[in-house]
Amino acid sequence: MEAAPNKRSYIRLAAIRALLMGFDALATKPRSGRPRKVKLERVGDLVLPVLDDPSLAGETHWTGRKLHGYLNQKLGLDLGYTTVLRWLHQLDFHLRVPRPWPEGQDEGKRAAFLKEMRQLCDDPTVELWFSDESGFEGDPRPRRRWVRPDSKPTVPYLGQTRQASDHRDGQRLLA
Repeated sequence: MEAAPNKRSYIRLAAIRALLMGFDALATKPRSGRPRKVKLERVGDLVLPVLDDPSLAGETHWTGRKLHGYLNQKLGLDLGYTTVLRWLHQLDFHLRVPRPWPEGQDEGKRAAFLKEMRQLCDDPTVELWFSDESGFEGDPRPRRRWVRPDSKPTVPYLGQTRQASDHRDGQRLLA
């Protein structure tokens, strides 16, 4: 094997040698690798209550980066970012990403609509109404989060929203 002219020949000779030694030589043995700095059980005990209720850590939801920073800075655990994500998967958490915002909206049409709405608001002869539950709303809620598959997390408002549902609020919002 040591005198093989190339890698392919070396592999062939290694396979022949393994066959001659018996089929047990072909079975791969588990490699030990580097031991973990922190056991998964310890992380589960420390972090599971905070993962289930982020308000215990002063958070509204968990992203991978926020959780990694919390574990490193607040709890003093020296963990890599990919290790934190791997442990989230092992603890049966999944990353939930909501549907994307609609694409392909014409900014020119939006500007024209806003101009028309301002003209209607300024016209004293026009009474502007919104029907059903429609209105204008700014929505800075957090979007991506790590959750358990069987849970239905609430999405809290941060208190920075503006919503208008009648013409008086619409005038203030459009002004």
